[in-house]
Amino acid sequence: FRQELADALKSYTGPHYGKNSTDDRPINMLQLSVESLLQQLSSRAPQVLCTTHKPELKGAAIELELAMNMALKKMKFEQEHRLWVLSAIFLVGVLEVGLDVVDTPEIDGEPLPITDIFCEAIMFDDFVFDTTATKWDRRQVGFWGHKFRMSLEVAKNDKSFNEEARKELKAMERPGRDETASLSKPGGNSGTNEAFNDMVEIWQIFCPQENELITFSCDGGDTPLKTVSWRGPKDGPYHLIGFNPVLNNIMPLAPVANWIDLDDLENKLYTKLGRQASRQKTIGICDLQGVKDGQTIMKTSDGEVIAVGNPN
Repeated sequence: FRQELADALKSYTGPHYGKNSTDDRPINMLQLSVESLLQQLSSRAPQVLCTTHKPELKGAAIELELAMNMALKKMKFEQEHRLWVLSAIFLVGVLEVGLDVVDTPEIDGEPLPITDIFCEAIMFDDFVFDTTATKWDRRQVGFWGHKFRMSLEVAKNDKSFNEEARKELKAMERPGRDETASLSKPGGNSGTNEAFNDMVEIWQIFCPQENELITFSCDGGDTPLKTVSWRGPKDGPYHLIGFNPVLNNIMPLAPVANWIDLDDLENKLYTKLGRQASRQKTIGICDLQGVKDGQTIMKTSDGEVIAVGNPN
């Protein structure tokens, strides 16, 4: 699925996006189709409407509506929602919603974390789930989660992580294989790109049976960085969307999967027509005695009258 997604993105971006893009695509109907559907599904920022039938609560309802719309704007929900829907058009959309610790003041020596709600569209290259399941249900899927990168220094100083596990953290030797992101990377998947700061890759996995959210380093280690008892929605912090369900399969059938072959055929036809048009020529001929007349005709503008030695 990751390779199919990477190939679809190459067709979507066309021949002038990055070094690893496709050639011979004079008309990009795939991009036009995706943008048309995306405009129908995520055209603007979602807005909250808060109403009440009780007159004494109307003022509070208006304040709550303004506060929720401000929260959506603060967390950049419009941009993340658009990426979420775009991912579903190509394959499957994954959105993480949760609380992020923005500050940790200490009161009487005890840390008091201050949290703020966030949402983030998770790319499929970073997503992982139990592939033995045939239906997206917490009773069948044993785990799901995603990986992310963070500064090694920040991770080692994060007091919410286990102290022993923090000591075992080490910087990434080279970026992992990322099919879709390789379009715009000069090194592709060869691992020649280097990060500006030392970074560490971390997995965050939700286990529905244990109802726990486990965080650990991608490099392994016996001790998790953090284990949290989940107190949110029953399906964890991840929200999945897809278009066309497939019987006895967990992955949906995305619209792009049905469009890409038609787009390839159309571009092949346009490319062939373009090459035929480039080869086609319209030329005039004259005998050797009429070379001067031929040159005179070539230099004459449309509608003019000229004198030649041999009008034939």
